[in-house]
Amino acid sequence: MFFDCIGRKLQVRGKWIPLQREPVATNIRRIYVSEDVVLPPMQQTPVNARVSPGKLINRPWTKKLENGQMEEFRQFLYDGVLESDRIKNKPHVYSARCVIPAQTVKVKVPLFNIKRESQMILRETKLGEVHIVEKIREIDRVENNLVSDMTPRRLRC
Repeated sequence: MFFDCIGRKLQVRGKWIPLQREPVATNIRRIYVSEDVVLPPMQQTPVNARVSPGKLINRPWTKKLENGQMEEFRQFLYDGVLESDRIKNKPHVYSARCVIPAQTVKVKVPLFNIKRESQMILRETKLGEVHIVEKIREIDRVENNLVSDMTPRRLRC
C-alpha cells in the first residue's frame, strides 16, 4: 500500500484510489429560529424557523413523460429530517423530530420546554441540522395477503 500526500490518493493492490474530504459545513442545511419566542412551561410549542440553503446536491432522477419516454432530471435540493435533540445552551428545551421537504425555506419546528418556567429562545438560535433522507418506494395500496401475514394467529393445542 502506497500513499501519495501531494496527489491525495492511496494505492491498494496496484489501483490508485482518490481520497475525499469529509463533508464540510456548507454541505449541510441547518435550521435556525426566525424570531424571538417565549416557550410556555411544560409544553410543546411550534416555532417559526428558517432553513439555510446549504450546498446544492446534483442528484439525477428519471421521470416518465406523457409520450411514454423516460427523461433524466436533476434534483438540486434534498428532502431531510431534523432529529430530536436538546437545544444547545438551552437546558430543558428539545426539538421534535420532523421531516423537512426539499423546497422548504420556512418551517414550523415543535420545541418542548420541560422546565416549570417559561424560557426565551432568541432569533438565530440553531435548532439542528437537516440530515438527508431518500424515498425508498411508495405504496399505493396495501395488499391483503401482506396484512394477513402480519396478524397473529391462534394456535390450537
